[in-house]
Amino acid sequence: MNGPLIGIYYYVWYSKEGRHWNDEVSNAVIDHPTLAHYDSSDEDTIQRHIEWIESCELDFIAISWWGRKSYEDITARKVVKILSEKSSLKFCLVLERNSFFDNEHLKSFFNQPNYVRVDGKPLVVTYETSPDNDLNCYFVRYMQNNAWIRHLLAGYDDTHLGRRRSWQLPRLNGETYRLFWRETKLLNPRVAFVVSFNEWHERSAIEPSEEWGDFYLALTKMGVRSLS
Repeated sequence: MNGPLIGIYYYVWYSKEGRHWNDEVSNAVIDHPTLAHYDSSDEDTIQRHIEWIESCELDFIAISWWGRKSYEDITARKVVKILSEKSSLKFCLVLERNSFFDNEHLKSFFNQPNYVRVDGKPLVVTYETSPDNDLNCYFVRYMQNNAWIRHLLAGYDDTHLGRRRSWQLPRLNGETYRLFWRETKLLNPRVAFVVSFNEWHERSAIEPSEEWGDFYLALTKMGVRSLS
């Protein structure tokens, strides 16, 4: 049995000037990353993140993208450049809003040799329904689960973000994550996504922290190997 292509959601929206680090209630961060409140655009930080993700033996990173000339667009290009020069990891984009879909601009990402393709099509994750466009993309909805696509979580908690509707998924010292990996092995999808490397607001991150060290990196590596 061939295992699925496995990626991880990667958020490039942080900066040391306070951007997305507790700058408002909706961006409250409870946990304590090992790298503290870092700058996503800092090349040393990007390189460290890539090394951690590589240690998990994942196939690609799914980069959160917020449109042409956005902070995330500029930072994503730094990530792609470092991946191209120093890593075998591939990447795809997570289109946070359909209104950001810009065919010509996105082609500059899609044409990269390390962009993930499924059935020969660029893989694009969307939060909304698949946008109408003249690009032949392989669209996946965020958190979509079906016969071909699975999402795996170590945990989740957005109860502190002031949302009208909140949800919690306890980590249970790693058992929640282990259950997702076992389910994924049973279902054998084409593509699987770990949610997430560093979405600290929703407490789904597996990035090393004061709270759990590199425990979830180790569990991820075990999970990836269990599917191969």
